[in-house]
Amino acid sequence: MLGTDAYRSGPSPHWERFLVVGAAVVVWSSILVARLVYLQVLAHHECARLVHSQSIEYFEVPGLRGEIYDRTGRPLALSIPSETVYVDPRHLPSLDEAVTVLATHLKLDPETLRQRLQRARSVRAGYLRIKRRITAEEAQALRRVNQRSKFPWIHFEPDLIRVYPSGATAAHVVGTVNDQNQGDSGIELALDQELSGRPGERSVLRDARGQTLEVLELSHPVRGQDIGLTIDARIQQVAHEALKRAAEQWQCQRGSVVVMDVASGDVLALASYPEFDPNRRPFPASELHRRENNAVAAPFEPGSVFKVVTIAAALDQGVVSPETPIDCHGGVLVLRGRRIHDVHAYGQLTVENVLAKSSNIGAIQVAMRLTEPKLYEYVVRFGFGRRTRIGLPAESPGRVYPLERWGATSFASVAMGHEVMATTLQLAVAVATVANDGIRPVPRLVLWRGMREGRREQVPILEGPRVIRAETAIAMRRMMEQVVLRGTGQAARLMG
Repeated sequence: MLGTDAYRSGPSPHWERFLVVGAAVVVWSSILVARLVYLQVLAHHECARLVHSQSIEYFEVPGLRGEIYDRTGRPLALSIPSETVYVDPRHLPSLDEAVTVLATHLKLDPETLRQRLQRARSVRAGYLRIKRRITAEEAQALRRVNQRSKFPWIHFEPDLIRVYPSGATAAHVVGTVNDQNQGDSGIELALDQELSGRPGERSVLRDARGQTLEVLELSHPVRGQDIGLTIDARIQQVAHEALKRAAEQWQCQRGSVVVMDVASGDVLALASYPEFDPNRRPFPASELHRRENNAVAAPFEPGSVFKVVTIAAALDQGVVSPETPIDCHGGVLVLRGRRIHDVHAYGQLTVENVLAKSSNIGAIQVAMRLTEPKLYEYVVRFGFGRRTRIGLPAESPGRVYPLERWGATSFASVAMGHEVMATTLQLAVAVATVANDGIRPVPRLVLWRGMREGRREQVPILEGPRVIRAETAIAMRRMMEQVVLRGTGQAARLMG
């Protein structure tokens, strides 16, 4: 018979198992507690960031771009709400199906689209923009695809499309925007900061299947300023069509027309040829020359038009009068070895007839009664060789050589409109100076800017400098009338 000591000589097998199980529970519980402490305290912010980045998408909501109007309130540039299509390349029904659906409905090249999707999937991108500014019909068709699918894999975000109701008619003045809705020419570029709205931000909460759970507006977009131009759309259309007809009739490479209110400087029309359609996107690179505004960016030698400046300077200095006789040398003048011809052989002409008949030799003879510095002074005073401050991009200052660069016969060349480069706008300003009693108008293209609460800020008329005396301007206008009544400009005579 065993004694008590023999019974207690070793631990019970049941007790050993209990200790092992208990120790395991303690260790496992410690691990769980440590993990919970880590997740709740140490890694809380990191976990929250990961959860939100996987379930919430943030989108920029474009601010509505300001609109552009003519002086009568006709719209020249508008922004219409549109949408952009994008997908999450990680959540597609299949690559083949995605390519087929998107390429078919959005008129995209299937192979190019496939390559884009494959590249995005290879880097596990969660966002791939497929096409911007889709049509309402395209959006409707893609939403029907989503409805038929097991899960909505085609996503949309708000966008804007810029449209130009006048088309090519005012395209060079109004300009265009680029793919990012930023101005890249014309007033769209010149006043891009005022026209651009401020974007807002939107968040979209999605589940693991890509379905939208909640949409939050984090900040609202702000609309840009509206702009009113001095352009009159009706006059602009007449100028545009007349220029196009003349250019095509005479097979001109380029041309331009400027119509100004001589008192205020308001530009009522500014047309350029060749034309382009601002609603056509993308614009072919081979036709970029069409976008150049020839009225402000393409200077040329003005020729006979410049005789207005030469004769006005001589009249203003009192060295000639409209009746002063000028010897035109029978149509040929040899000046320091250079032979200068007139189209017709004139003997003696009055200053008035020199202008009416557009005699090169007569203009030179008139200019010879001035000094070179004085002729140069008037050329500059009329605004040549400097920008007009109209506010359009890429405006050229033209070219007027400084006196120290004048050659032996530069004086004669300048007198008849050579060795000088001027834009159509500069020439319009010079002629408007004569019509405005000798005060050079400052071209104005912006009439008003839209402010908050529907208010409009009128752009003031700027007064330019006096170039010639009022009496000189009156005499010049009478002489210029004779150009269209009986001179070389009779084709421009208006009946009635």
